[in-house]
Amino acid sequence: GAEACPCPLVIVYGHPQGDAPTAGYKILSCTVIFAIHNFTLMETKHVVFLAIPEVTLLDVTGPYEVFAQAIELLQNRKQIPPYILHTISAEDGTTIKTASGFTIQCENSFKDINYEIDTLFVPGCT
Repeated sequence: GAEACPCPLVIVYGHPQGDAPTAGYKILSCTVIFAIHNFTLMETKHVVFLAIPEVTLLDVTGPYEVFAQAIELLQNRKQIPPYILHTISAEDGTTIKTASGFTIQCENSFKDINYEIDTLFVPGCT
């Protein structure tokens, strides 16, 4: 069989707005947001959405909503969802102001993550 990649999948999408912290990660640049990488329904995967200052709100909430709806669908079918969703801040604090002035309240800063990231969404980069 194929050897599993030891690194998380990093999905970079959206409009260019600067450098992203992607060193050491496998990069997939895509417009299709729903991606599955080394997933089985028996494993719980941490899917992380990085919120960066001046991000376009839809670049964070769109992909998040896809995974949230997948979780809801699985729960409605009495299945255990394979995803735990996290929104993290690219800065020291947990509040990020978007390009439109809307604020996103993240659960943690990227410095405070205490779990292995399986899939990382990085908006606003190419």
